[in-house]
Amino acid sequence: MNVVSPEALQAIMNITPESLAGHCGLIGDQTDIDDSVRTARLKQQLGVLQATPSTQTEKVYYEFAAKYLPDLVTLYREKATPTNSSMTMLNVIAHTSYFVRFQRTEAGSDLASLVAGRIANAETDTTDADVVGEMCQLLSTLLVFQGAASVSAEDQAKLLPKFRRWRRAYAGRLASETSERCLGTFTGDFMIQQMSRSIKSMLEQPLDQCGANCSRRVQSGGSELMQCSRCKTAVYCGAAHQREAWATHKPLCYPPAF
Repeated sequence: MNVVSPEALQAIMNITPESLAGHCGLIGDQTDIDDSVRTARLKQQLGVLQATPSTQTEKVYYEFAAKYLPDLVTLYREKATPTNSSMTMLNVIAHTSYFVRFQRTEAGSDLASLVAGRIANAETDTTDADVVGEMCQLLSTLLVFQGAASVSAEDQAKLLPKFRRWRRAYAGRLASETSERCLGTFTGDFMIQQMSRSIKSMLEQPLDQCGANCSRRVQSGGSELMQCSRCKTAVYCGAAHQREAWATHKPLCYPPAF
């Protein structure tokens, strides 16, 4: 039986954007540690974080995304395999407004194609259901934003048999569900497409619609919505609504690194 020292336990429990960045190999003294070890440590902290109140969890995710998302994507590009610590972290911040904004930029516009290509051309076909679930979850989220057309026909042809096989092999698990979402996106399944449009609208809302429980997508005079000058991931139809929404927006508002 492995006994965790008080110091090691404290290190696990002390979860910050910087500790997560360290486990990803972005900062600190963990860059020379094997990625599988860092990934295990990262998942330990994420497991603890996900058990905390959602307000605290989201605060950490949003601050991490604002500070480290460009470097995280660069790190993912440098890896040869589809699964690694950077992929794990991309998955957990993919719902944030910072991620939504980043994938609209030139630096993030090819992410669906990149992840799909990694999965399609992986030298070994993993049999780990959790790994399959993670890979397909990230790809399915990226496809919501960037669409099936962003992935080459060659890669799609390699992916479809994998998705069908994983959907059958892991029935009742996340791997099956996310494989089905990816498969449905590429084959034009009506229900999957309808669900994707709904998710896309929900995730893009903070960037496209007034953030004060207001449905406006332009200011009353017809001009573009005002953008939060600090985080650039929230918009408002006027100064009054920006002030009204500040208490809710403040915990998630950070200057982005992009």
